[in-house]
Amino acid sequence: MYPKRSGWWWVPSLYFAQGIPYVVVTMVTVTLYKRFGVSNSQIGWYTSLLGLPWVIKPLWGPLVDLYWTKRNWVLSTQFLMAVGLLLVSLVLPTPLWWKASLTVFALMAFASATHDIAADGFYMLGLDPHRQALFNGLRSTFWRLSMIIGTGVLVIIAGVLESHSGPKPVVFSVAAVPKDWKGEVPQVPAPRGGDFAVLKLPSEPVVAGTTSAVTLRLARPAESNTTVAANVSWEYTKWYSFFFPVGPEFSVRAEEADRIEFGPDSWDKEKSFVLKVDKNLKQPVVAHFRVSAGNIPWAWAICLGVVGGVYLLLALYHSLALPKSALDVRKTAERPFYRAAFWLFLAVGIPALLLVAPLLVKQMLGSQLPEWVPAAIRDLFPKKLGDAHKDLIAFLCLVGLALVVGIGFGLIAPLRRLFGAFFSACARNSGMPFDQVFVSFFQKKGILRMLAFLLFYRFADAMLVKMITPFMLDPAEKGGLGLSTTQIGFAYGTIGVFGLLLGGIVGSVYAATYGLQKVRLVMCLFMNVPIALFVFLSYYQPAFHIVLGSVFIEQFGYGFGFSFYMLYMLYMAGQGEHKTSHYALCTGFMALSYMIPGMISGIIQELLGHYFEFFLVVLVLSISSFVVAYIIPVDPEFGRKKKTA
Repeated sequence: MYPKRSGWWWVPSLYFAQGIPYVVVTMVTVTLYKRFGVSNSQIGWYTSLLGLPWVIKPLWGPLVDLYWTKRNWVLSTQFLMAVGLLLVSLVLPTPLWWKASLTVFALMAFASATHDIAADGFYMLGLDPHRQALFNGLRSTFWRLSMIIGTGVLVIIAGVLESHSGPKPVVFSVAAVPKDWKGEVPQVPAPRGGDFAVLKLPSEPVVAGTTSAVTLRLARPAESNTTVAANVSWEYTKWYSFFFPVGPEFSVRAEEADRIEFGPDSWDKEKSFVLKVDKNLKQPVVAHFRVSAGNIPWAWAICLGVVGGVYLLLALYHSLALPKSALDVRKTAERPFYRAAFWLFLAVGIPALLLVAPLLVKQMLGSQLPEWVPAAIRDLFPKKLGDAHKDLIAFLCLVGLALVVGIGFGLIAPLRRLFGAFFSACARNSGMPFDQVFVSFFQKKGILRMLAFLLFYRFADAMLVKMITPFMLDPAEKGGLGLSTTQIGFAYGTIGVFGLLLGGIVGSVYAATYGLQKVRLVMCLFMNVPIALFVFLSYYQPAFHIVLGSVFIEQFGYGFGFSFYMLYMLYMAGQGEHKTSHYALCTGFMALSYMIPGMISGIIQELLGHYFEFFLVVLVLSISSFVVAYIIPVDPEFGRKKKTA
């Protein structure tokens, strides 16, 4: 009945293929758009909205189950995602890169969420129960491997291509001396390397605790009249300095130099950046810098194009390697696919559109609030609205709409009955009794406290995670750490993933030893302590090796604390009937708990203006995590190993 083909032929590659598009769409896009110069508010808003398909994927699971085979769903969605990656690589170097890439990523997100449903279903049909248990750890391992490849290797390669895709960098040096220095001044070599930029350097050594301006212009117009984005960074003279930039030469840093743009009409106009010397410099030093102008669109286009090509090969391989199971057959559906999909959309798709309704508000807003808005409200906003203010207004509209709907259903009984009748009619006409699943889920004892936990346990952490990459990429004068794309890829793709895996393992063992009720506040503490760590990082802006250690602690804490969240979802789903469907609904709320805070995170950061204040606000909001963890209903013995007589 079950296929005889060994799972080694297809389980590792299937779950590796499942993870890649998820990582690209939800994580890598943050780094990509930040390198393209997109604002934090836009990054937080749109990359969070890309997670919507994972919020609502439990709702169209029955369509995947009833129509077509799981194998066909897997293969078709893989080919679609491969085409999507290739399309993104084609549009990134064009003027339409922003809207076109977002559109393709959104379509990829829906395909990826559908692939998740089909792949998990196929796993249970392609292996007997014994082999399912045998390969369970392997599939999660290869999903994590895709995270290492996506957030680590892919970002590192993009960073290397950014550095080597443009003209040859110009390397220059400056001397710095302690305050009141009377001794010999070190010799400074002349600029060397490339010749695409012309520099005017300080004629005298820069004194500790002071700054000196450097002017920069292009030596010639850019090819094809494009905009050139130059950046200034340290020139690492020793290989280990990339990881451990320790030494007196790193007491000199370039500020206002992360993105210096020269357009077709301004290539010969001088622009300046600042060299700042640490006040605690104790000895004369020569610091080395490089001016580079990598082709960022080209670098990311090549990177995603290669990923798309590899993913296409994976899809072709799976067309041969995935076994054809006798159990994987199209079920006899009561309705045609288009009719079932139509009624399912009416029941759950229209309410889900509430989450994207604020996009219409953003499009309607001009540079000023309309005159019909009360003056008291208009006075709260500047006369000229920026992106962050528009995003804030749209988010407040979303919250207001949700409150109106929630209060309406809570207070108006006829409205509840009307919607219930409409929902049941849609389920009946679609041929899928999903109304029973929803009703039984929302009738669980203590459901309001359970939902509060699902939505707010990691509210603060989700805000933190969405802004970590912008924080690390932004220069020091903007409150960031000024790291390169390659450094971020190394930090989160290697050490970070190791910390995440270790934290998840230790957290699971800890919960299994003492039970959920006893460990909830401790695991909640581990989940939120890293926020205080980022308050420290944003205040002191330490060297890269300290950042690496902080990333490990942050990811370990997240893995440890998130284990409690996953176990509690199992507890929720295990109460009553429809356990599988209820767990799927829990995963939808889990995705929503990540999406909503991510949408507001960039807005808050831009309005506050500095990462230090932003992380302080997030730290205060982490109180909500402790509150919901404390009030949840839970069996004291759940998750704990039962003692045998």
